Amino acid sequence: MATAQPLSEQTGTGAACYGCGRRLPLRLAECNEEAALWECVSCHSSFAGVLSREILQLLALRIRLGDTHFQVPQTEPLPYSLIEVVRDLAFREPPHKIQDLRRSTRLSGEREVVVVPVHGNHAIGDTPLTGVIANLSRHGMLLVTPGPLSSPSVIVQVASDRQVVQLFGETVWTRRLDHGCHGAGVEFIARFGRISRG
Repeated sequence: MATAQPLSEQTGTGAACYGCGRRLPLRLAECNEEAALWECVSCHSSFAGVLSREILQLLALRIRLGDTHFQVPQTEPLPYSLIEVVRDLAFREPPHKIQDLRRSTRLSGEREVVVVPVHGNHAIGDTPLTGVIANLSRHGMLLVTPGPLSSPSVIVQVASDRQVVQLFGETVWTRRLDHGCHGAGVEFIARFGRISRG
């Protein structure tokens, strides 16, 4: 990975990529914020910065969060009880009033993901954790984790054989589930870009 470069030509509309000059939805971290490592998907340059919320949705596909943020310190497998909770949620029919409020169809699933908590100022903070997507739609997902999510937003990295997708969303509700697991409803804000590896 290339050395992280300082953000250049910073304006209220993002910063210019040091490598290719494309505008990115990033800004310098302020004194009370911790910068995260981001990558330009066009030229693979790395930057230390914070998301610029004003233009995030417009330019989110131009960046992705650096792989270093998705390294979970402990690699113990998720407890089977968590998988049982996910399966139960996947087959449980929601009340009719909730079905009417949903904007898009939910697809049941059981996909393990890495979750990175994001603070209110869009700065990356806490240690990442492993979770499972119980259901997924165009607008959001039901995320089940061994511990509670205390951050207002999350970045979830979903890996498959062919690609790695990073989804940024707002935590709209959380609740304790069976077996000490926790559920969170996440509404998507943006999808970050993909980088081809090799």
